[in-house]
Amino acid sequence: MVESIAIMEYLMARYGPTPLAPDPHDPAFPLYQQFLHLGEAGLAASNYFVYGARYLAPEAERQNWTARQARGVFESRLGLVTRQLARSPYLAGEAFTAADISVTYALEQAQRQRTFALGDGERHGAGQGVRSQNQNAVPIQRALGRIVALKFVFDGRKHAARTRRDPRGRHPR
Repeated sequence: MVESIAIMEYLMARYGPTPLAPDPHDPAFPLYQQFLHLGEAGLAASNYFVYGARYLAPEAERQNWTARQARGVFESRLGLVTRQLARSPYLAGEAFTAADISVTYALEQAQRQRTFALGDGERHGAGQGVRSQNQNAVPIQRALGRIVALKFVFDGRKHAARTRRDPRGRHPR
């Protein structure tokens, strides 16, 4: 498997149930599905094309129709995220789910690649008490704060895995 959302769905189905995936009968399930897939299909995919045009394309081809279209798609999907987070603490409602992971990963990717300016509030992360002139910053700020917390956990696990060695000094497989 190579698709990140497919991998998440497989792991949750295989080793679940998990609170990261609401039950299909849960009222939050439609929002969960929407934002789970929006992170990769609406945000990350659009960002990929903007990044390619901005940094990889020949200079004469950097401002092309496709890059402008992808930028517009990213911005419209970011608006959906912003409006949803203004209504509820998480994308699927009251609980943190894989949809939050999907979307916040895409937002962090866009920030890291400098393809989209997310505003002061988004750049400083959640819980910092930073208010931007941009009122849309507060919900996105919360979303990015979640991914920063998750990265801390996962980076700690990766570090622990790298430092565990077998008696001959090799990394475990």
